[in-house]
Amino acid sequence: MAKPQLTQVLKMLLRNAKRLDQRLTAQERFWLMRSGFVQRQPEGGFILPTVTLLLLMLSLVLGLLIFRTGTRTNQVIGERQQRQVYNAATPAVERAKTKLEYLFTEEPIPILPSEQDLETALAKDDYQLQDEQRIDINNDGVLDNAWTFRFDSDGKPGDDTVVAYSILTRSIAYAPTDPANPNNPVVAAEIQDDDPTKADKLVVRSSPINTTGVGQRPDCPDLGRSLYVGWEQVGGSQLRKSIQVHAVAKSLNAGNSTIATLEMQQDKQANLGNKWGAWFRYDLEIFPGPSFNWNGAMYTAGNYIIGDSTDRVKFYPISAPSSCVYTESSSEMAIGEFKQDVNGGTPWQGQYVTGSMKANDDRGDSRIFLFGQTANPQKIDKANDSVVANTKPADVALNPVLVLTEDINQTRANSAADNVKSAAATRDAAWNGRAWVTSKRLYGKDEATPYVDDTFRADNRWGPKPVYAKRRPRLVLKRVCRFLTLAKTKFRGPMRNY
Repeated sequence: MAKPQLTQVLKMLLRNAKRLDQRLTAQERFWLMRSGFVQRQPEGGFILPTVTLLLLMLSLVLGLLIFRTGTRTNQVIGERQQRQVYNAATPAVERAKTKLEYLFTEEPIPILPSEQDLETALAKDDYQLQDEQRIDINNDGVLDNAWTFRFDSDGKPGDDTVVAYSILTRSIAYAPTDPANPNNPVVAAEIQDDDPTKADKLVVRSSPINTTGVGQRPDCPDLGRSLYVGWEQVGGSQLRKSIQVHAVAKSLNAGNSTIATLEMQQDKQANLGNKWGAWFRYDLEIFPGPSFNWNGAMYTAGNYIIGDSTDRVKFYPISAPSSCVYTESSSEMAIGEFKQDVNGGTPWQGQYVTGSMKANDDRGDSRIFLFGQTANPQKIDKANDSVVANTKPADVALNPVLVLTEDINQTRANSAADNVKSAAATRDAAWNGRAWVTSKRLYGKDEATPYVDDTFRADNRWGPKPVYAKRRPRLVLKRVCRFLTLAKTKFRGPMRNY
């Protein structure tokens, strides 16, 4: 009885299954088959591999951080040691700069000293400080202009760094003179040779820094030559000489092999008297009838007073841009700004005033071509000259009696020598922003009296000497400095003992 009932139930199930199959859509069949036949992955073994991978990644990150920390620590220690040694080399450069400053300002050397004059002066005991020792750096048996001293770089008791530095002034070195031919010395090294050759003969490594570019052009090969041995011609009216300071510092601490090297170059510049087309101790006045065109450099220790006409006064550079003597220095128009040797250094400030003294008015104008400009010159009139509005030429003009008798700059309208604070000669605040000032075409500066003879003097009053009963005028020696760091250092001679 049970068997027929079971058979009937099975038939009913099959019938319902067939009916269900007919009613199912394709999407419902796919879902049903996927749910029934796709086997689920066991989840029991998933945690261990994940934890292992995370631990491995964490270990790598921690290891990298520890390695980076250790490397950075060593790097900081090395940089600190290098900085300590480098700081020890810096005082050597400062010592050398002080010696050079004394050499060119206090030492009784010629106006244009030769290399032998400089070396002889530096060889004096006056240039050896108390804690220094003069050394021989090229093993020729002669003590050179080089010194060594010890230095405390870390603040702890005792000196931990040895420093050596030298001052080189030679641009050419000669071999020992042949007694049989003393008038024909043999050149042993010059500035064009390689560095090892120059180092053995104590010749500077490089020529003066030529900021003008003149003398380097292929069409001006002779302009860089000079009649003064050791000085190089820059343009037509300037001489420059290269002086180099080399400093080496080495740590004396065990385990610290840090070596610092430093090179400083100073270029001494001398202006020859033929730079200036016009050099006036008194006010420079221009109020022409016909057109007045000027080429070249001009200086007044007083004031420029130019005007009384329109578009008649034009100031041009020294020559055409393609000329070998076309330089900014040879084209500048300078106005005296300096401290006088009276009343503890009273300042003087020259002015550029539009107008004329004969009528004491501010009429007229002047035109100035900027360096590199060949057209459209700048116009200067009462609206943009160096003084405030309503300033007349007589307000700023020099007192000629004081100039000739006492060599003092003082305006006629002011009894005080300090014209900078004078209300009658106040400088226009916008003057320093003018194009001719920012480009160094027309600007104020302190310029030493050049050495000229009667040929250059317009008044022919005092002869060749520009000043009497005053300190000896000195040629201006300017400094242009640059710092270089050498990549390698080679110790020679006595340095091996440290």
